[in-house]
Amino acid sequence: MLRLFAVAGLGAAVVSACSHATGGSGGADGAGGGAPGGGTVQVRHLAGVAQVPARPQRVVALEARGTMETALALGLPIVAVGVDDLGLPDGLARMPGAEGATRIDVTSGGVDLEQLVLAEPDLILTNASGYDFSLASAGEIAPVVVLANNREEPWPATLRALAEPFGLQERAEAAITQYERERDAVRDRHARALASDTVTAFNGLREVLIVQGEQALVVQTLLDLGGRRPQGQPAQAQELSLEEIPRVDADRLVRLSFPSNDAQLDADPLYQRLPAVRAGRVVTVDGYSANIGGVESARACLRALDTLFALP
Repeated sequence: MLRLFAVAGLGAAVVSACSHATGGSGGADGAGGGAPGGGTVQVRHLAGVAQVPARPQRVVALEARGTMETALALGLPIVAVGVDDLGLPDGLARMPGAEGATRIDVTSGGVDLEQLVLAEPDLILTNASGYDFSLASAGEIAPVVVLANNREEPWPATLRALAEPFGLQERAEAAITQYERERDAVRDRHARALASDTVTAFNGLREVLIVQGEQALVVQTLLDLGGRRPQGQPAQAQELSLEEIPRVDADRLVRLSFPSNDAQLDADPLYQRLPAVRAGRVVTVDGYSANIGGVESARACLRALDTLFALP
C-alpha cells in the first residue's frame, strides 16, 4: 500500500483568497455555482498558494472533522474523506453531502495514495493538525489547500476564509448565524447556571488525565456562551497523574470520551468520588469532535452544554 507522509514547517496564516477567478466566477457546483470549466482562483493557505478550480466538482477532505465539515457547510461536493480506525463521528456522517463520500484510509498516520488517486479529486483539503502527508506528492494529484483548525484560528474565521475564493460568503454567514442563534438560546435558558457554576472539560489518556484548555472546541464553545472555568485553571491543556484526579473538579464536568481510555477512568475510585460525578452533573461527548472541529462540531458542543446546564 502506497502512503504519503509529512513535510514539516507549515506556516501560520489562514486560508484566504488572493485573486479573483481567472476564467469564470461563482461558487462551487451544488453550492450556487455552475458547471465544470469555470476557471480557477488563487488561494493563499497555510502551506503557500494554490491555483484551484473556481467551481470544484470532486473535493477530498483528508481530515474528517474540521476540514470536511467546513467544506460541507459551504456545499462543496465531497467525494472522499480521510477516516482513521475510530471512523466518522455520527453527527458528521449525517451531514448533507457526507453520505456518499468514499472513505480513504488514514489509520497509520499517512494517506493511502492509491485510494486518493482513485477518488479523482480536483481539490484536496486538509488541516495543519490533520493526518500527515506530503504536499508535494498530493499536489501532483490535485491542488492542495491546508486550512487552519480551531486550535489556530476560530472556526468561523476558517469558514469565512474558505468561502471567499469560491464566492460562498452567504453560505458561510448562514451557518455562523445558525450557530449564533442556537448559542443565544442556550445562553438564555441557562443564564443563572452559566453565571454561577464552573465547568471543567477533561479526558483520560492511559495513565494520566488531561484537563482541556482553551484550544479545545468544547472549552471555546463554553467561553463563547459566557460560561466559567474554575479560577486558576490554565489556558493550555494540563496533564495530571491519576492521583491528581480531585484537581479536575468543578460544579459541572464535560468528559471527552475516547473509547480506548474510558474503562480505566470509570473504575477509578477517585473519579467516582468527585462531587460533580456523585451529583450526576457530567456529560460525555465525542473526544475528537469536542477537541477539533468546525460549525457542526461546535453545534454539537452547544447541545452537550445545554444538556449539562439543564442537570439539577
